[in-house]
Amino acid sequence: MPASEPEVPRRTLRKQREKEQRIAAILAAAEKLFAQKGYQTASMGDIADLAEFSTGTIYFYFKNKEDLLIRLMNDCVYLLRESLAGGLRSSDFALADFCQVGQVFLLDFCSRYPEKATILFRETVGQGAEVEEQRKQLFEKLTADIQGGLEEVCRREGDIVISAPLMELIAVLTVGLYAQVAYHYLIWRDESDRIPEISDQTVTFLLAGVNALLQQQLEGRA
Repeated sequence: MPASEPEVPRRTLRKQREKEQRIAAILAAAEKLFAQKGYQTASMGDIADLAEFSTGTIYFYFKNKEDLLIRLMNDCVYLLRESLAGGLRSSDFALADFCQVGQVFLLDFCSRYPEKATILFRETVGQGAEVEEQRKQLFEKLTADIQGGLEEVCRREGDIVISAPLMELIAVLTVGLYAQVAYHYLIWRDESDRIPEISDQTVTFLLAGVNALLQQQLEGRA
């Protein structure tokens, strides 16, 4: 029988838990302050005060404020991608459902986590080359997720054929459209009570646009 792995000492486990709890508290404080005061205005001292740690403790875990923003941005996109993945992986996922993944974005992510949405769509813009590069990579992942879902729809339904360039365009438009809707109605304005209605209207608009593009492609092949 293979030798069992040595048991991790309780003291080590406790220290790891304490470390994770400190990091979580720092991130929660940074998220709240970046969303409420803005990334440029909130200081590391402000974050330390809200998290109830010394400023030195903040710098022990994060090298600077930009490092904190990048971590928050990555966490936001991970949560958003996980929210979308449930619908995209569904066995009965169809073209209409593809357009409705945006409802998950608006209702399950933006409405439920307004501070995360604010950070992702407002506070990460124009914050330096490293943040912009991370932002680009994260949005490329979202676009790839949407494109992958669309490819799965085409594979499953069989009668839908979409060229690779058009498939990419539809994915880019989908991500961009819902991001702007969230920015306009949840960040620039506070019209969260209208989001269910706006979400339905956006789905109708997007589905009509996708069908029009598919018809245009079909006519071009005729």
